Amino acid sequence: MSSLREVTREQFANGTTIDGGTRLERALADLIGRFNRLRPRDLKRRWFPAIYTSGYMPSALDVLGVAVQQRAPWLSVANVNGITVANAPPLGLQNTWRNKGLRNVLIDPDTGVGDQLAWTTAFYFGKPVIVTGVSLHMGTDGVQFTNGFAYTAAAPAPKTSLPADDVVVELAVDNPWTSHDAMLGAQAFLRTQFNLQHHLFNPVGTVPGTFVDGAPAFASNALYAAARKNPEGVIYWQPDLNLALPGKSTARLSFIIPQYDDPLWSSWGAFPWRTAYFAWTLHVLEAAE
Repeated sequence: MSSLREVTREQFANGTTIDGGTRLERALADLIGRFNRLRPRDLKRRWFPAIYTSGYMPSALDVLGVAVQQRAPWLSVANVNGITVANAPPLGLQNTWRNKGLRNVLIDPDTGVGDQLAWTTAFYFGKPVIVTGVSLHMGTDGVQFTNGFAYTAAAPAPKTSLPADDVVVELAVDNPWTSHDAMLGAQAFLRTQFNLQHHLFNPVGTVPGTFVDGAPAFASNALYAAARKNPEGVIYWQPDLNLALPGKSTARLSFIIPQYDDPLWSSWGAFPWRTAYFAWTLHVLEAAE
């Protein structure tokens, strides 16, 4: 309680008298009566916002002469025998899919026709929380990180020349008894097949040299000198989720991008994790202790 006035009308301070105990007895009686008749607001839980965030920037092309960079933290959504380090278990892989709700008409990771790559982060919440929002930022600069977020004219029907709709956002909660088995997890939030071009920021771009640059200036780098411009890309923001997660739960936030069988089908290209730099936020309300 923020004030003694919530409990009793008797107020005590240095230099005042208790009048032989009469005022003190009245205050104690008020205190007993107040706690015997609790008000609804006394039981209201206080919630405070917390924001979890992370980012991933791919290494530049051909650093130290390495033509193909590691794609970690992006993992294939399908556990198939072909990607095992040693021999597969005798009964085969029991946890075939890491995520749910990933349908893409041009991809079937289970049969090797393209792939989908997931960046997953796990959270353990010892106390109940409320998830209020999630965001994903995919930034491009038109030089080192280039992605138009669209299918090309070479893409098969029905996706030919359409805006990209191939990113998936998923928040899942593990089964408390078998957290290693993704099939038994509960899907708390799924966003799929949404038009990425509806979430562009700075879609028009900027004429080189017309903005105030920070230090060090792009112009000092020969790679950017001819084509410098403001960052652009996609910002997906989903507010007002209000998803209540129980205490002692493990939640997994996943962002999934496509890797098509033919890199000419889409602006994601052959190495989709290198077409943008990525960042995300998870907004939750945590109860005051």
